[in-house]
Amino acid sequence: MRFPYMLLDGKPPAGFLGGKGYTDHPYIYLEKKFPKFNNDEQIKNEVHQVNILLFGNSITRDLINSLEIIDSRNDEINFNYSYHRSLIEEKEILNEADIIIIQLENKGNLDFKVDEQLLGKYKNFSNKIIWYKTRELFAKNITPVIFKKQLSERANFKIENIDSYYCKENDVLTTKFKSNNNPLVFIDSQCAFNDENGMKNSNISGWPSLYI
Repeated sequence: MRFPYMLLDGKPPAGFLGGKGYTDHPYIYLEKKFPKFNNDEQIKNEVHQVNILLFGNSITRDLINSLEIIDSRNDEINFNYSYHRSLIEEKEILNEADIIIIQLENKGNLDFKVDEQLLGKYKNFSNKIIWYKTRELFAKNITPVIFKKQLSERANFKIENIDSYYCKENDVLTTKFKSNNNPLVFIDSQCAFNDENGMKNSNISGWPSLYI
């Protein structure tokens, strides 16, 4: 058992530990303007610049942290971030973005659809949009894993799923709402750790284990 002094009545606390500083880091991108590059500069530097515009709360900021890890391991790509806590309609930055990630509230429904009014607002940018559906009760499901002392135990940790729905592997990334507005993709982040047998795992079919 790691961190025994953090237990409450012998059990892991419900909330995520140490998460605040981690999810505060992406504030460095708050309302940041994208750098200006032309195609000749990109070819010369052999680095492809990708402008990513994100809207959401700490869950989206957590996603930025994950994207930074991907970015740091690829010498041919560089992600430029602009993070906003609320939706904007500023055409300049929407046009400059290569990818637009919009966080959606999880309402406990696997077949949840994007609000038609929201679809209409961003219909001119639908080919860039990733709809990012949040997780339910993520901290309560995952927190116990950090108390597992052995890395192998943490990597293969399972706990009974207390979310509103279970997922199949292909529910994580889907374009099932394509008929509505032709989005680039729809991500259900809850499904990244849920399996169809009613368990929440820290390692599902190639998804990164929680090496905390």
